[in-house]
Amino acid sequence: MNSKNILKQSYLELAPLSDGWRKEFRLHEKTLNLINEYMPSLANKRILDIGCGLGILVRALSKLGARAEGVDKHILDEWGINGVKELWREKEIKISINDFLLEPYDADSFDMIISEDVFEHLKYTQKEFMDKIYKLLRPGGIMILATPNLASFLKRARMLFGKSPYWDLKDFFLNKQPYGHIREFTGFELGQMAKLSNLEVMDVKHYNIYIKSRWFGMPKKYPGLLSFLFSSIFSSGRDAVYLIAKK
Repeated sequence: MNSKNILKQSYLELAPLSDGWRKEFRLHEKTLNLINEYMPSLANKRILDIGCGLGILVRALSKLGARAEGVDKHILDEWGINGVKELWREKEIKISINDFLLEPYDADSFDMIISEDVFEHLKYTQKEFMDKIYKLLRPGGIMILATPNLASFLKRARMLFGKSPYWDLKDFFLNKQPYGHIREFTGFELGQMAKLSNLEVMDVKHYNIYIKSRWFGMPKKYPGLLSFLFSSIFSSGRDAVYLIAKK
């Protein structure tokens, strides 16, 4: 069974709670593809997912043979999902409900550490975050970090016309949950930070993750579609950036 089907199966196994994470499917799929690219054999590899949410990716990695686990401090107290602990026990999903920076992991204990859409939410602890990843990785261990691209063509275009590159202000202002990005970064900046934390940059990749097919029938989304077309030629303008680095 390929990674995409494994991911679909993981969503089904964690339903109906996983319905709230449907919009992350393409992100998870891209991450799984990169994991397979940089670590073709996952058998008995210890992998940590920082900011794992419900644990969909943790479940998929476990089904692919890895000793996967996750850590997320918001899954229960902020989102209030009933029955999630029981579901984890039933599916044998190992997740710590804690701040990654406070969780007492042993040094040199993970073969790979991944994190999707977490880095941009950190409150000025990016150096501490990467330093801890470096500490926890075994020699030769790999980090895969995904985050929105500050320099996407859509954000550049919005700024050019005097508009905010971020989401709707009303959603941000009225939302009672932790919401919004403290700072986004370019691929070059991610590479710089990795080097400052003694990580060796293997690659920086850009992808269009967040575009949706329904936008083709929504005139107000046409700028996003034009940005998508331009970024098919110039990859640095795509909406998501992945940093792959190793210890």
